[in-house]
Amino acid sequence: MSKKLLLILLVELLLSTPVLVTAQTVENKRSLAIFSQLKDLRSRFPAKSKFETDEEYQQKIEATSILANPLYLEFSPYSGEYNPETQQLEIKLGTSYSDVSSVNQVDKAIAKKGVIDDSYKYLLNYRTDSQVLNEEVVTCVNGFGARYQYAHITSKSNNYMINTVGIDIDDKISLKMLPQQVRKYFKQDESSLNDRLKIKLVLHPVTPFYSNYTTYHGGDCPDSALAKSFADLFGETSTTMKNNHLIHADVGNLEVIDSITGEKIYNASFPKQIDKVEFPLEY
Repeated sequence: MSKKLLLILLVELLLSTPVLVTAQTVENKRSLAIFSQLKDLRSRFPAKSKFETDEEYQQKIEATSILANPLYLEFSPYSGEYNPETQQLEIKLGTSYSDVSSVNQVDKAIAKKGVIDDSYKYLLNYRTDSQVLNEEVVTCVNGFGARYQYAHITSKSNNYMINTVGIDIDDKISLKMLPQQVRKYFKQDESSLNDRLKIKLVLHPVTPFYSNYTTYHGGDCPDSALAKSFADLFGETSTTMKNNHLIHADVGNLEVIDSITGEKIYNASFPKQIDKVEFPLEY
């Protein structure tokens, strides 16, 4: 195996290995009331009988009218970077690149077009609660019979995310600012943003409003061909069970404000462009 290919495989393995993050700030412990509210709305949709066709169930869904009030969220940017040459401050929302293919078929049947598909998507992070369940030393064997030991961590996390529609949440928001303007938004050591900048989102929940699914990441041992290199570089493996709680919402408006002066620094509105679509049901 070439060194280049080995490096690529190692990077991919590292990226697929979960990083445990313990929420320390109050912001990461935002209230889960909106998730409970939309979970309740999701439960009001009728269940599909085993004796009715997909078409009959679709008609029953179409006849069900459930409305949700807009959601108003305010939070700090995930990160920020200033370029004095271009005088641009780029801020970014916290996101997760997550597999939404595990969302159940009934949720897909009642979903609006473009809300759920069988792919990986960027989702807006709302809150993450992580817990280490077990730590132990495991012994792995590579393809040549050599044994290598790893510190293995088993953990679980509850991830609360928002599946947004109408905005590419992976993109950074670029703000034109002079150096003397942008200084007030950074900590004294200039290492990162302080909490003065706030992002305000107006979200319009769309059906199915809420979904829940579980994914697993990592494993006891790396690929046998990579065992020795993995041990030399990392010396640790992990397995994480992720319980994903998902809100589905159309983005109506996004603002960036100065929380002290109230100045509106950035504003963008997004028209609704989603329609009802049928999905095949599998039972």
